[in-house]
Amino acid sequence: MLSRIIRPAVCAIALTFGFHSLAAHAEAIDYARATDMPWYMPSEASIGAGATDPTEGIELSPDVTGEIMLQPVGNASWYDILRFRPTAGVNINTDGRTSFGYLGLNFDLLNFRGVYFDGFLGGSYNDGKTVGDPDHKALGGRFNFREAASLGYQFMPNYAVSAYIDHQSNADIDTKNQGIETAGVRFSYIFDGDAPGGSDCCAYKARY
Repeated sequence: MLSRIIRPAVCAIALTFGFHSLAAHAEAIDYARATDMPWYMPSEASIGAGATDPTEGIELSPDVTGEIMLQPVGNASWYDILRFRPTAGVNINTDGRTSFGYLGLNFDLLNFRGVYFDGFLGGSYNDGKTVGDPDHKALGGRFNFREAASLGYQFMPNYAVSAYIDHQSNADIDTKNQGIETAGVRFSYIFDGDAPGGSDCCAYKARY
């Protein structure tokens, strides 16, 4: 049921910020000046802490998380509208509940004066319970779809902080599909955010 709320909300927020970023084109970062660095080079690395299942509480417990983003994929002429970066991450539950790893694409939906809003679409692999028990949700299988959103602020050329929330489920492919969420905060290091020229030259990795 929660996914019916989160998914439309994420889509609505993404569209709102997406249109806003287009309207603010004159002041927004000009991604078209990105360099030709290969997509497989690192762009951003993050570590963070949060909680599993903060909405329903069945698996409520602390997490530590790590994530790496690669360089934007696609033609530089797209960057003023939308750019996406291959992303991989891990969420480790410190209380023996569900942990998972994930792969997918991170979409930069808004980047304005240091404030950014991102979306993520991809898949995940978990070590949780497929049928559930009093302390675990019934996830139905090891593989799930994952969608996420984060809102952050880049307070220095190389550093940013953000809040995130995600949802994972199997879209009723399996008969068991309670789904699970995580939420928390991340601290990010942006590679070469302090490249010569700073925000005026729009370094290829910089959000700033």
